[in-house]
Amino acid sequence: MASLKLSVLTNTISLRKLIRKGIPPTLRPKVWLSVSGAAKKRSTVPKSYYEDLILATHGKVTPSTRQIDHDLPRTFPTHPWLETPEGQATLRHVLIGYSFRDSEVGYCQGFELCGRIVVISNKN
Repeated sequence: MASLKLSVLTNTISLRKLIRKGIPPTLRPKVWLSVSGAAKKRSTVPKSYYEDLILATHGKVTPSTRQIDHDLPRTFPTHPWLETPEGQATLRHVLIGYSFRDSEVGYCQGFELCGRIVVISNKN
C-alpha cells in the first residue's frame, strides 16, 4: 500500500475498505486532498496561491487575527509539533489565510481544531 492509485480514491468500495483498515500516515495527505475536494480546487488556482495569501496578510491586524493569536497557544499545547514555533506559525498561517479568504466568516473558535487536523496531516 506504499503507492496509492487515484482509481482507489474514486472507487467508493475501495475507499471504504482503505478507510476501515486505517489509512497509513504516509498516505493521509493524498487521501485528504482527494476526498475533501481540495485537490480539484487546488488545480484551479496558481501554485503560489497559499504563499501569496500569506504575504498579502502578513502584519495585518483584524479582530480575527487577534482572536487567533489569543487561541493559538491553547491549541493542543501537548502536541509535540504544534507546540513548536514552526507548528504554531503553520497553523496560524492557515487560520489567518482562511479568515482573509472568507472575511464574512473570518475566524471562529473551533476553527483551530479543524486547522490542526489539516496542518498535521499535511505537514510533510
